[in-house]
Amino acid sequence: MLTFEVEEFDVPLEQGLRLPPPGQMSIAKQGLDITREILDDNETPCTLFTTANFALRYPSDIAGLSKAHGIASHSFFHSSFKKEDLKNSRQVLEAIISKKVYGLRMPGMEKIEAGCIKGAGYTYDSSINPTWVPGVFNNIRSPRTCYSENGITRVPVSVSANFRIPLFSLSFRNLPSTYFKRLAIHSLKKDG
Repeated sequence: MLTFEVEEFDVPLEQGLRLPPPGQMSIAKQGLDITREILDDNETPCTLFTTANFALRYPSDIAGLSKAHGIASHSFFHSSFKKEDLKNSRQVLEAIISKKVYGLRMPGMEKIEAGCIKGAGYTYDSSINPTWVPGVFNNIRSPRTCYSENGITRVPVSVSANFRIPLFSLSFRNLPSTYFKRLAIHSLKKDG
């Protein structure tokens, strides 16, 4: 599964820099437009984990993307969270795309109790990165493949089969492409 997170560009805020919300949205929209062009050119379906905040700013884009791609929740805002955001985000996205939203991925892969996710109306969660990244994740004992927890299907982010090297954007950009491809293919063969 190929996934993308569609969210306000708040990286500068994490570094203590100021970037007003319109600038955050504009930069994020530029990235989405480039991604959409690549996906369209290659006829590649994916899942877009989208904040409701971004979707409210660009509803026609999100609705259009939902025709060829899955739309799932990335909570309401990328930089802040309240429990009611889970349900509110799902409802906003469903209203925009006129389809049911089944999945959730929390910003920063924040772990949320399965009962809260189920109570907000989701059936799956993709907020687990089953690896160890110093200072970021320590989920080395989490399953690498889909599993069920209290009525919610957990869909972990892909990691390599043997050493749990994360198969996400940072690895894609920094590992040699042949090595990244070999890890992905090996994981696919091992896990199906």
